[in-house]
Amino acid sequence: ALIRMGGNYRARYTPVLAGITGSVGKTTTKEFCAAVFSAFGQTVKTEGNQNNEIGVPGTLFRLSESTRYAVVEMGMDNRGDLHKLTLAARPCAAVITRIGVSHIENLGSQDNILAAKMEICDGLPDDGLLVVNGDDARLAAVAPPRHIRKIEFGVDSRFTQVTACDIVSGPQGESFRIRDRLYGDFAASIPAVGRHNVYNALAAYTLATRLGLDPARAAAAL
Repeated sequence: ALIRMGGNYRARYTPVLAGITGSVGKTTTKEFCAAVFSAFGQTVKTEGNQNNEIGVPGTLFRLSESTRYAVVEMGMDNRGDLHKLTLAARPCAAVITRIGVSHIENLGSQDNILAAKMEICDGLPDDGLLVVNGDDARLAAVAPPRHIRKIEFGVDSRFTQVTACDIVSGPQGESFRIRDRLYGDFAASIPAVGRHNVYNALAAYTLATRLGLDPARAAAAL
């Protein structure tokens, strides 16, 4: 009932809304996405990791006429969970961070986890955007529904559209160069330590730029 109420409420508004899921990195990626979107307009984001059947409607209830962007984190334990959440949130774009082993006790295999995560596409519109980690073999190989555009980011793969290179780690975070096949190179730094956070930042940059936002401002906002 709460999910349906949240979906009905969300239908009143037309923000650029992105859904974030994955086995790891959802919350940090959501924070990077919100930081980037906030550089372009008023942004609503999931608080903490409130990403379940209670938390997602709670985020949707915070939308208003002034909301230009929204970032909604979505979690799942079983098949069908993300299907319900994404149909309520109706994102125009989605990010899948990585396929790990979380909830494998319920789903049985990483391939089943991938299938459950791909349910986030069920709420995407025609020409919706799916941003995935191209260094994850399962995500690199997966084919989304025909009406969905798939864009890959990564560090190691030579085939991703957006790549991080020249990564330098320090006590204050990570510095690197974003190499974008579409828009060129941009210097970036993030106040978070670890190579995994470079992936999270790349996801946010890729999402924003493929939604039409200025790449230089997006990189700086990280």
